[in-house]
Amino acid sequence: MGGLPAQQSDLDIDNYKIPLPGKYLAELQFKIWGKYPCLHCFFKTQNGDKIRLASFKDKETGRYSPRDLKINFSEPGIEFNMYLLHVETNSKGRPAWLSAEKVDELHEFPSP
Repeated sequence: MGGLPAQQSDLDIDNYKIPLPGKYLAELQFKIWGKYPCLHCFFKTQNGDKIRLASFKDKETGRYSPRDLKINFSEPGIEFNMYLLHVETNSKGRPAWLSAEKVDELHEFPSP
């Protein structure tokens, strides 16, 4: 599976922040396995912001995906692709990664 254990990485993950709710056009920079069954995905947005989102293992499919289960972020070789990311607030008031859609080229940022 892709990603690096945090202790083996020289990447400055502290510069990547959990995003506010919204839609982001962003490139997947790298991914790191968490202590729990989750995969942290690190993105650089179209305007240069660095954001991080966690994908959790779906018990039925075994995929590490946003809630829509469309893209398995544990797949190798998906780094440096562009994605349209959708983040909302969950029932506990925390950001929740709802969906991701791979985009083949940069385009105008869609209206919410």
